[in-house]
Formats: sequence, C-alpha cells, structure tokens
Amino acid sequence: LDGLDSGLVVVEAEIHVELVAAGTNKATALRRLVGAETLATATVAFGDSHNDVDMLAAAFKGVAVRNAVGAAKAAADVVSEWTNDQDAVANELRLLLPPEAPWVREASAFAAAAVVQAVDATA
Repeated sequence: LDGLDSGLVVVEAEIHVELVAAGTNKATALRRLVGAETLATATVAFGDSHNDVDMLAAAFKGVAVRNAVGAAKAAADVVSEWTNDQDAVANELRLLLPPEAPWVREASAFAAAAVVQAVDATA
C-alpha cells in the first residue's frame, strides 16, 4: 500500500493486519455513537491493543488491561491489575459500579427486564 493513495491506514497489530479508512478509529466511532461531549465526560473504554489507543485517550476514563501493549497502556488513564484472561473488564466495572448504588440497582433491573423481553420475543 506504500505509495498508493488508497485512503487506508494500516494499524499495527501483533498477529494480524488491520486496514481501516483514513481518519476512522474506535474513538471516531464512539464520538459518532454517543457524541463528543459524552465520550469526553461520561464514557469508560477498555482496551488492550494498538487499535484501542485513540479510544482509550478520548474516553473520559480509558482502562488498559494488564497485558495490553505499551501504546494502549500509555494512552489509558488506568492500567488494570487484571489481564483480559482474568476478566479485567468485569472486575473493573465492579470497582466502578458498586452494587449498593441506587442507580446501579435501577440499571440492573432495567437490563434484566430487557433480557426477559428478548427471551419472550424469541419463544
């Protein structure tokens, strides 16, 4: 792709190659989904690889798992004490969302109701 005006960017990866459109990444996708203000003020992002760097830097709180690549760790606000094989995301969410918080109970009840509705719809 060198020397070609392909409009593609090669994202460094450990065992594969990612080709993405120039100017797009996980941060631009989240910005489009939730808006720039929400991304910067109320979004937590988790990542471990080069393709997560922009997202981790743009999020209100970027969390790299313990076994993340150096670039992801450098872009994150926090490096988890757990690896992705040790359920880092679940463990970090437990720290961020204490079950005793009323809004967590309400969100959990809402999520449970949504699951029940989804199961009923498929039955």
